[in-house]
Amino acid sequence: MKKTLILASLLAFTMTSALANTQGTSCPLTPETPKPPVEQGRMLPPPPNDNKMAEKRTKFEDKLQLTEEQKAQAKAIRLKGHEEMKPIFEQMKAKKTQIDTIKKSSITEEEKAQQIAPVKKELKALKQQARDLRIKNMQEFESILTADQKKTLAKMKKEGKKNFKKHHPKRPPCNCKPKCNCQNK
Repeated sequence: MKKTLILASLLAFTMTSALANTQGTSCPLTPETPKPPVEQGRMLPPPPNDNKMAEKRTKFEDKLQLTEEQKAQAKAIRLKGHEEMKPIFEQMKAKKTQIDTIKKSSITEEEKAQQIAPVKKELKALKQQARDLRIKNMQEFESILTADQKKTLAKMKKEGKKNFKKHHPKRPPCNCKPKCNCQNK
């Protein structure tokens, strides 16, 4: 009796673990399953923590040894950059919403792809505008720095890139089926 009970529980355990393993190797995303917000690229940002940002800004200013005049100029540059970036971000958000609407529509996949392609192209152009604006703002900020401050900033950037690579390794390639629609490609 005990042997039968042990054998039955061992068989049940083996079957459930085998079933779990086979489910884990299949394609994680199919067109029917909704993507979680993280994989949609729309993870909500954490609530603003003004104290933490103020601390980081103060630490940054202290490392560069900015004067009060430079701090005021940097703040003006930062605020101007935010105002210039707002409409670009709003347009990007509208394009992403438009893509989501097309994806949820009841047209064929081919028609969806044809409608999404130009919107993605516009979105890519908006991202490039945002990138160009960031570069322009950074150059404007660097123009108010002295030679020593520029060297310190270059050193800080180099360390930042090194830390980023250390904490953000490359993503492994997708091992899904060839027609997988996931973001791991």
